[in-house]
Amino acid sequence: MQENGEDLSAFFLQKYVPSLDKKTPVEGVFQSAKTFEKGGPYKDLLYAAPREAKRDQRLKNSGKLVCFTFEGKEIPLEPTTVFYDYIYLNALLENESLAKTVLQYDAFTDIEFNPNKSLNCQAKAAAAFVALLRLGLIEQVKDFEAFLKLNDYSPAVNDSRLQKKKTKASGTLDEDKSAEEKVDLNDVN
Repeated sequence: MQENGEDLSAFFLQKYVPSLDKKTPVEGVFQSAKTFEKGGPYKDLLYAAPREAKRDQRLKNSGKLVCFTFEGKEIPLEPTTVFYDYIYLNALLENESLAKTVLQYDAFTDIEFNPNKSLNCQAKAAAAFVALLRLGLIEQVKDFEAFLKLNDYSPAVNDSRLQKKKTKASGTLDEDKSAEEKVDLNDVN
């Protein structure tokens, strides 16, 4: 997937923003939604180059981060990566060819991720996308409240409904056809 790695970067992966009626990089969506004690959200960052958006001084000088605001809706800071994962997963749903590429893999790495500098990880988000699709839960990603109810949206959640689907999905993985062939890619749209 290395050849598609850059396309899956938050700096390049495009997320549709209804209020703009266009797609913009996930990184711009994420940075523009930050809402602080003394400012934000800084919607103009939706138009900035992703690296410029990430380095905008207002993000450092506006006090404590209190929430994210996206499309008029306030998103909590907890669970810690929920907003980033929400926009990243939805961006994958909106980009069918990249979603199909991600579904070809069972594990992911992010060579740029540094846990000392960042909380959000594209590899984690890609793995969550694959897991949720295989568990038949990907549609819940489209609605933030439904996504939030997935707890930490992991197949390891202690919800009996998820555990049953996890067991079923695991059985599928052990059969002779690969999991990618068994995933209904129509669910990706």
